[in-house]
Amino acid sequence: MTQTFATLIHIAPKMQVEELMEVRKQLTALLGKEFAAQSDLDKKLINPLVAENIDFKKPMDGEIIYRMKELAQERNIQYTPSQDMQFALNNYLELKCKVEPGVDGPAIQPFAVPQYNPG
Repeated sequence: MTQTFATLIHIAPKMQVEELMEVRKQLTALLGKEFAAQSDLDKKLINPLVAENIDFKKPMDGEIIYRMKELAQERNIQYTPSQDMQFALNNYLELKCKVEPGVDGPAIQPFAVPQYNPG
């Protein structure tokens, strides 16, 4: 039951449902503010499946455009992003240490392991 209570306390503010917020208030009153604070901070207390999926990360604009260009290339579709999106793509590629496919060569994954090539 402790895991269930901790999970409810943790997800209530993220889900923004009035009924869950009321349950959170009642559980906090019953179990104490320390338990509620610990439930908010320590994901080990909550259901592992919920902990893995509760936080949504919005991808960067450049990441979205990068994936769209990959899909278009796979399907032989002509796709050219707008100037703003091309700027976002360039920033993303620079941040991730990648080179855009077809422009300056193949994509280079960040933190690639160096290869030894005897000459």
